[in-house]
Amino acid sequence: MEQYLYEKVFREFYYKRVNYLIVGGIALNLHGVPRATFDLDILVSWDDENIQKIDNILKKLRFKSTAPISLSDLKSTEKREELSRKKHMFAINFYNIDDPLEEIDILIKGHAEFEKLFARKKVIKIDDFDIYLISLEDLIKLKKRSHRNKDKEDMKKLLIVKNFKEHGH
Repeated sequence: MEQYLYEKVFREFYYKRVNYLIVGGIALNLHGVPRATFDLDILVSWDDENIQKIDNILKKLRFKSTAPISLSDLKSTEKREELSRKKHMFAINFYNIDDPLEEIDILIKGHAEFEKLFARKKVIKIDDFDIYLISLEDLIKLKKRSHRNKDKEDMKKLLIVKNFKEHGH
């Protein structure tokens, strides 16, 4: 029985060796900043093999895209940039057919640095698998680049957590 939100997804990602990073509200929670959230925001490596693994896992776990576009359609950097620029689309959303409250947003913008971010990830062990979380420093940088007020507030809270971890107060 599933004990954690998105446990099946994380377990599949781990055992199929998917390169991804948790970002967004769940990342905030895991770094110690409380934020009510239900969706899972992730950055991914857009190489063909990784995207194929993600696509297969999402289909297996009965996730369906809310947009008339597939992950395979987004392998091209140019296509992702075009959607971001012309349609103001920054993520592709998937919902679980069996539980529509379970949603995954795969961010399509700003992945030029994925390999560097992935190298600095925080690994969290859960039962028999690991999950990959964007580092605290990198999450702060992502929030700083955003123009949304919510992200500016998140960044302030993350800086408090960082200060506490570094200095104990």
